[in-house]
Amino acid sequence: MICAFFDISERIAIQDALQQAVVQQEENDMRNAELLSTLGHELRNCISPLSSGMQLMHARMTAMGMERVEGIMTRQLIHMTRLVDDIFDLRRLRCRELEIERCRISLNDVVDSATSMCEDALARAGHSLSIDIPEHDIAFEGDFVRLTQVLVNLLTNACKYTPPYGAIAVSVRADGPDHVVLSVSDNGIGIAADDLDRIFDLYVQIRPEVRGPNAGLGIGLHLVKKLVELHGGTVTAASAGRGKGTTMRVWLPRQPGTLPGAAR
Repeated sequence: MICAFFDISERIAIQDALQQAVVQQEENDMRNAELLSTLGHELRNCISPLSSGMQLMHARMTAMGMERVEGIMTRQLIHMTRLVDDIFDLRRLRCRELEIERCRISLNDVVDSATSMCEDALARAGHSLSIDIPEHDIAFEGDFVRLTQVLVNLLTNACKYTPPYGAIAVSVRADGPDHVVLSVSDNGIGIAADDLDRIFDLYVQIRPEVRGPNAGLGIGLHLVKKLVELHGGTVTAASAGRGKGTTMRVWLPRQPGTLPGAAR
């Protein structure tokens, strides 16, 4: 009798790795299919009012009617532009091509710029906006454009998931000598506890039954997380549950002191 023993642990490990790779690829394919489907719906939702607006503009309209149609078309074009910008930024992040251009900036100016960009969406939804910023700017080095993008995404998200005539708040405060905290709070639909840990993951969205029109692709909060991390910071979401509002907090490293004249 001859007995032979062979160590097949390496072969089993390779088989397991291949199986995991296949499963991962299938999951990625499903996510990409969902992204394309959602993108198709989003673009169709934008194109439909644009097409209707063009037809109305060829008809006889009053000046007030024309102004209303132009407003609708402008909003849909802005939404389409942001969808495309998010997709390009996602590609840059994956290819490690997105860089932060650091300079000395004013966080108060970041808040002012972002809230100005969101004025129309806030007004159309009837939301009130409260702003709590320090009298003296906190010294900070970062990318003005990208931090404005972070705050715009957070405000857009709060506006989107807060019922009409809700309350949204933005605040900036120092958190000890080393960090500054930028917060966006709302009294909207909130986030279930089991969704909090994955809300910043790519393509993750709040459940479809509570999504409204122009709900997005599930990219915005993921971009927020990555842009904040490029600044050496972190972002968290807190909510007491469904119907109890949400608070998004961005922690950023800071420098002590004040800014007499920050440059954008």
